[in-house]
Amino acid sequence: MDRVTELCEQAIGKNEDDDYILRPAAHAETLEKSGNARLLVNVLRTPDLQTTVEDYTSNDKLAVRAQGRYKFLAKTAIWLVFLAVITAAIAATLPLDSMFGINGAQHQARLIAILFLFLALLGAFGILFWLETRKPYVRWHEARGRPGLAGWVRPCNIKWT
Repeated sequence: MDRVTELCEQAIGKNEDDDYILRPAAHAETLEKSGNARLLVNVLRTPDLQTTVEDYTSNDKLAVRAQGRYKFLAKTAIWLVFLAVITAAIAATLPLDSMFGINGAQHQARLIAILFLFLALLGAFGILFWLETRKPYVRWHEARGRPGLAGWVRPCNIKWT
């Protein structure tokens, strides 16, 4: 590792799993201790960057909520389709008349299976319709960068001295 890379690692630390989370105050404090990144500390302490971080944080919370809603509903739809397929397979392949030993039990069991199959598929398609019309996937991906809220496009007035 060359000297410049070593100095950079000393100044900003090694890569961490949560490096994408903006915490300028904490980052500036860490950098000040190292003494190797005075200009970066000045950037991290600018009020414009603080506004950007606050915008990002609030939008990130919205994005995480939208992501959770989308994933929960998508998984629920997948499980409902899976249950419908299993129900159809059981109703079509098992000898229901000999299992219950009652005349007409096969017919009733198949009607119950068909009703369950219909409800599971109706639930899955209802969820998919809701996902298509309400678009939580799009909201999830757009939430962090809404124009006017997230400050990523605002110029910062930074003094480089």
